[in-house]
Amino acid sequence: MVNISKGIRANNIPAADTAVKIAEVLGVTVEYLVAGKNPQFSQDFLNQEMQLFQKYRPMIQKLEKLSLSAQEGIELLLEKLTEK
Repeated sequence: MVNISKGIRANNIPAADTAVKIAEVLGVTVEYLVAGKNPQFSQDFLNQEMQLFQKYRPMIQKLEKLSLSAQEGIELLLEKLTEK
């Protein structure tokens, strides 16, 4: 990690294999690391995700106030209700 931070401060670009490893650890694409763009998500997809978030935001806020065990219980309940 020290080498990475030194490279960032020195404005160095990591080797391709290093960039791939960094991207994998961070869960992003190399293109995102280099250009700040993530080609796997279209604007339509992001808009749909935002609409879903806005729709369920009040429920999410209520869930966050529950204990972890209660959250896990609700997650299990949802899994059972949606099983096919």
